[in-house]
Amino acid sequence: MSVTTNAAGIQDEGLQVFDPSTGQFTAIDLTTKGDLLAYNGSSYVRVSVGADGKVLEADSAETEGLKWATKSGAADISDLANISSLYDTFSGDVTDQTTQAALGNLGWSYQGDLSIVSFAEAGHENVFKLESLSFTAQNVLFLKPETQFLGSAKISQSWLIKIPTLSDGTNSFEVDFGFSDIKTRTGAAPTDGVYWRYTHSENSGDWTVRATKSSTTTTANTSNTVDTGWHVFKIEINSAVSSASFFYDGTEVANSPITTNLPLSTTGIHPYIRFEKTAGATTAELLIDTFYQVYDRT
Repeated sequence: MSVTTNAAGIQDEGLQVFDPSTGQFTAIDLTTKGDLLAYNGSSYVRVSVGADGKVLEADSAETEGLKWATKSGAADISDLANISSLYDTFSGDVTDQTTQAALGNLGWSYQGDLSIVSFAEAGHENVFKLESLSFTAQNVLFLKPETQFLGSAKISQSWLIKIPTLSDGTNSFEVDFGFSDIKTRTGAAPTDGVYWRYTHSENSGDWTVRATKSSTTTTANTSNTVDTGWHVFKIEINSAVSSASFFYDGTEVANSPITTNLPLSTTGIHPYIRFEKTAGATTAELLIDTFYQVYDRT
């Protein structure tokens, strides 16, 4: 579109915008459906329409102060068919539950010499307390269905967990949680799984992270020392099952991600916690506040 200036000094084509720096009207030529007008700090300029699906985002590094960007954040209604989640706050009244049962909001099952009771403390009103009563059997809490497949989507899994008293040489226990094929009190490590693990005699008492495929395990040592506070543990596995990343209170741990011995999509696994007392007369305890898992197929 050509722009000309009439006798009054006003350009007679385009969008007429008064420019205070010159005291004159200036025509901004908007040429395409969806074009925008912006101020760059000294004059008005055209911002070309973005590609379909892009969103307008403020960016001070851009000349116009704006840019078209890929949308991020919460899913919109069109994404709901591709995103699903599991969520449990472990609410409900459980008193000395020592037989296999469906527990929590999601209906967890378990095996072993394990007592599960309702518990509360300041800031954590709905908590399951797992007590490992004996070191003669493995205890496992797991979520059915038992054939959740890795590789069908990007999966993230988070736990809010506290260990009130740490394992030591006198009163010892092991805890691991994440994804695995364990669902019986066999005392064996996972045949297939991706998980966090702690016992005092491994990695100087720091958390380790592991991936196991057909009983072959890759172990990575973190620099996160186990303590008696509440912490959020997260695992992210990509849809290709070629990478598993581990996050402790929102920060990726040392030696993450793991890229070897990740179980393939043909392997049925499920969320789980294994909590096993190995020595001592004192009951070992583990507190669980929240579990959250998201499948993202977008």
